[in-house]
Amino acid sequence: MRRILRTRLTMAVFLSPIFLAIATAPAEAFRTEYLYLTSRGNDMAPSICDGDTVKVKICTNGTLIQAGPKNSTHPGDIIVYCAGAAVAVPKYMWMCGRAVNKYRKDGEWCFKTQLDSSPEPDAWEVSEHYLLGVVVEVTREANPQNYQPTSDQSSDEDIEGLNVLALVVDLFTGILIGAVIGAAVAKAYSTRKNRLASERAWSVQVLHPPLNVLRWQSSAHCANVLLW
Repeated sequence: MRRILRTRLTMAVFLSPIFLAIATAPAEAFRTEYLYLTSRGNDMAPSICDGDTVKVKICTNGTLIQAGPKNSTHPGDIIVYCAGAAVAVPKYMWMCGRAVNKYRKDGEWCFKTQLDSSPEPDAWEVSEHYLLGVVVEVTREANPQNYQPTSDQSSDEDIEGLNVLALVVDLFTGILIGAVIGAAVAKAYSTRKNRLASERAWSVQVLHPPLNVLRWQSSAHCANVLLW
């Protein structure tokens, strides 16, 4: 039993830094504001073509999304949403379309989408809970002159560098906290082990008195027998 306990404590000491480092990873994930996806197909051409990399800003609040026809003075946002809103068995996880209309239904925002290459809106509606976000930048590697940035590229690179630095800091913080907890557990185990060993030694001393005490008791017993 003691060997099993020692083995478990040793595993806890060595694995706790790893577990704590993993536990800090979700904190970095929640700070993620953008996702990068690769387009397939030309349904959104010329805005988004096959092979383009789209930068998607996470947005699940329908109130923040603008809706309107493509050729209007205030065209609607290109939204990315779960493909399950359109087809029962989707080929890809995400779809995109321009939000041409929005309205409230059953307590949430719903959107009518339309492909830029199509003259008619899509047959389905996109409920707010299907939303992933809004396309804010398109990178067209094969045709650089059609590159359509909507924000400063250098600032994006700085933000990504800061995110990597924050992840490294979180990792080392988790390892440090795990090492402190492991040292505390090891010290507590060592203290308990020493106390149990001391108690056992005392019990052995009480159950087995020194030899001279036994001899004195034996002599006294013999004297009592002779006197009697």
